[in-house]
Amino acid sequence: MDQLATRVRAEAEAEIGRCYLDPTPHGAGWKLADREAAGRLVADLKRGPMRVVVDGRTLSWDELSEALSSSEGWRFHLIIDDPLTDTRSDAGKATFSEQHRPG
Repeated sequence: MDQLATRVRAEAEAEIGRCYLDPTPHGAGWKLADREAAGRLVADLKRGPMRVVVDGRTLSWDELSEALSSSEGWRFHLIIDDPLTDTRSDAGKATFSEQHRPG
């Protein structure tokens, strides 16, 4: 179990130290620090539609769009990832026999 805890801690520390956004030169808003951004989706019923959290900052879709504006014309790839990833290298994969197959 110590290996798993050490690995999860190392991954968390690496991600915490990474910033996807930089302040814009004029000081209002954000721009991409590089060509990648990651975060999570959050629902905020008081503020309206779903928002995104990047680098610990909650952004509206308009604010995220502004941060992406320097990449206009570029292609992008959106991945919705599981919020909980099993980082064990030996994690077993469940297999289903024909008689136990869901559906």
